[in-house]
Amino acid sequence: MKILSSRRQRLLRTIGSLIDIQPSTDYRAVIDTHKTDLERLSSDWDRIGKDLERAVEKYDHTFIKSTAPRGAAEV
Repeated sequence: MKILSSRRQRLLRTIGSLIDIQPSTDYRAVIDTHKTDLERLSSDWDRIGKDLERAVEKYDHTFIKSTAPRGAAEV
């Protein structure tokens, strides 16, 4: 019997949790109940924006600035 790779195990676990009608985890215990839905969504988008900003900076540093000709003005 072939053992599943850890990547496939994670995928199967994820799919299982998505289709689980009665999950064993109480997700209400995980979220901050002192915030409104709007505040939690706003916080999520703030984090997504910061992640995107870091990714763009890393891309720029890795690919754009390292390939720019010497003496070229930065935009």
